[in-house]
Amino acid sequence: MFSLNQIPPQVFTSFAKESRNTLKIEQGPVGFKIVKDAFARPQTMIVLSGKDIAEIKMQINKHETQIVNAFKVSDIRKTQKDHQKALQNAQVIEESLGIEIGFPNTFRIATTAAKPEDKFFWIRRDIPTGYTNVLLYEVPMEALKKDDSLVNQVLKIRDSIGRSILEDQ
Repeated sequence: MFSLNQIPPQVFTSFAKESRNTLKIEQGPVGFKIVKDAFARPQTMIVLSGKDIAEIKMQINKHETQIVNAFKVSDIRKTQKDHQKALQNAQVIEESLGIEIGFPNTFRIATTAAKPEDKFFWIRRDIPTGYTNVLLYEVPMEALKKDDSLVNQVLKIRDSIGRSILEDQ
C-alpha cells in the first residue's frame, strides 16, 4: 500500500525530516501519536515506541488502522491540492448546465452535445488500465416517475445516454 524507506536516526536530517509522511519508530516507553507539521507543511508523522521489538510490533498491529488512515488522508489532501493547481477550463459546462465544477487538466472534455439544448458533457481521462469517465447531463424533472425507484431510473437514463454516445461514434 505504501513504499517505505528505512533510514537510521543519524540520517534523519534536512530533506528526510521534510518528507510528507513519516513513520518514526523509537525504543522507549510504549507510545503512539500522530504529529502534524512537525518539520514541514504539510506533514504527517506517526511516532511509535516500545521497550523492545515485540512491543513495537504490538503497537503497529494495535494502531494499524489509524496509521493507514492518517497516511491515506495525507496522500488524498496532497493529490487534491495538486489537482487544484491545474484545473481544466470548465466555462462551457458552467454556462450550459449552470453548475460550477472543477476537475484536473489531466481530464479532457471528450465530447459535448451536438445541440446546445441537449446539455451533455463527457469528461474523460485515459489511464494505464483503461479510462475514467464522468458524464454530466441534464434531464427534465418530469422524466423521473414518483412511483419508481430513483436509483433504477437514474441508471436507465445513464444507460440510454451511453447507448446514444456509442451509436454516434
